[in-house]
Amino acid sequence: MPKFYDWFITKHPMKSKHMLKWEGREYLGKRDFFFAGHGNVIGSPKFWKGEFINTSAIKRLEYIENEELLRIHTQNSIYDCALRNCSFRQQEPLAELPFSLEEYAEKYKFGSWGEPERDSILLVFADYMEYGLVNACVNWKGDIYRLNHGAIFGIQDSYLVQFLDSSQPEVLKRFRNIDIRFFPPANILSNLIQFYQIRSAKFPVYLHNAGKSVLIFETGQGRIEVKPKERKVVSA
Repeated sequence: MPKFYDWFITKHPMKSKHMLKWEGREYLGKRDFFFAGHGNVIGSPKFWKGEFINTSAIKRLEYIENEELLRIHTQNSIYDCALRNCSFRQQEPLAELPFSLEEYAEKYKFGSWGEPERDSILLVFADYMEYGLVNACVNWKGDIYRLNHGAIFGIQDSYLVQFLDSSQPEVLKRFRNIDIRFFPPANILSNLIQFYQIRSAKFPVYLHNAGKSVLIFETGQGRIEVKPKERKVVSA
């Protein structure tokens, strides 16, 4: 069954009436809105591994409490969404959900990989992501800040990690020199990630493998092999 990673749910108005059902029974009745799911999908025959998608209108939601799992049913598809993989920073506090996502936000603050070491940068990678990177954050004096990251499209696509939050001038000043760039895997069968720039503002950089396959990182220190659920430092 397809699974969502870094997922969230949003609510949208609609003109026609829409029936939402919880576990096969009418729970909300007719409403003038619909829910949609968003996230990186894996295990789907219709999409690339790790591709970000938006679902069609959600027809039914199942909350499987003993597995801490939300199962999304659309007209033609079903997606399993583990709470530990929810993007809590984007998830709207939807009162209509059968449970409170906020209850789990602190528990799964760092996903399933754990928090970064103090005064360091943590880059989380996985083999199921299109560009390799799942998450990026920095621990500074015990406080956690998320790093902005995204693809740079060109003759050869690469990936950039920076801090861009101008609303925090002191933090921005400290993180100004964070500029990390790498070439993602050449294809979905490759496990090689090549860094061509690591400017870390003197923070050590840790690489964490949250996937299921060994990842090979090419850096200025040579090649580093990181096994699943393993974390290694790459720069100090």
